[in-house]
Amino acid sequence: MHGADFRLRPAALTPVRGYITNALTGRPVGATIALTRPAGDPSLSRYRAQSVAVGPHAGEFALSEPVAPGSYILSAKSTSGEVISAFQRIQIRALLGIVPPYDVRLALSPPLAVSGRLVVDSGAGAGVDLRETKISLTSLDAALPSPATVRTQPDGQFRLNAVLPGTYTLAVSQLLDDFYVKAARFGLTDALEKPLTMERDSGASLQIVLGSDGGRLHVAVFDRKNQLHKGSQVVLVPDLARRYRPDQYCVATAGEDGQVSFRGIPPGLYKIFAWESAEPNAYLNTDYVRGYDDTGVPVRVAPGENDPISVRLIPKEF
Repeated sequence: MHGADFRLRPAALTPVRGYITNALTGRPVGATIALTRPAGDPSLSRYRAQSVAVGPHAGEFALSEPVAPGSYILSAKSTSGEVISAFQRIQIRALLGIVPPYDVRLALSPPLAVSGRLVVDSGAGAGVDLRETKISLTSLDAALPSPATVRTQPDGQFRLNAVLPGTYTLAVSQLLDDFYVKAARFGLTDALEKPLTMERDSGASLQIVLGSDGGRLHVAVFDRKNQLHKGSQVVLVPDLARRYRPDQYCVATAGEDGQVSFRGIPPGLYKIFAWESAEPNAYLNTDYVRGYDDTGVPVRVAPGENDPISVRLIPKEF
């Protein structure tokens, strides 16, 4: 073998500058600006700037030093008295030679408040206390902040505060007994079919319907020696028509006795899998599940109690 020589040329650093406005008025605002790596703390950033609300350079900013190539989050908060802010992901490319400035515009807006209500279908919700149920919105961009999870009031009403404009997925957790999420709408949008886009001044509310006729199913996991196996990840994967909805999957870990019980299963067709070891949320990937299709046990889950099911463990080395 012959040695190889590599010459590494450092990429140039990129100046970052921009313009800050109030999204409601369109006017320039004074703000503090910080650039961080995803999940970084803006208060600790080495890349910082300040804009002013008045003067010949109102709204303009330039970061304190040029930036290395990579993915970043640019954040800005008003210093002009309004409670407005903005977050934006930017990508600094690796370039050589003289690099032009990266220009960005940020429109600062107030946080949104999203109100809504849980209701139970078929009138079964009369007298049901829903205050243990939790509602959450999770930003599709993991580097951008998500609002705090909230509990519902006894009558099912809730309010999510400090929601920044962006795209989110809805999750409902800690449901009672055999309840499950049957439908959800944000204004005219189906909140379960695709992520929700939160925009200022939409005026829409979030309405969530719970089904009360969830199925119950007992599952036992056996290894290749026909012995009950503890600790496996047992997943009910819904039929293809519902696989785009994460809320339709049911997941649990087999106990010391190699068994697990599910409640509140949305009625319908499923395949049951029991993985000895699997990557987190891998079961949400249709291609991943297809590779194990022959090992799954098909089952139709009806409302109420269902006959127990036995499944074969999918070993690590499968």
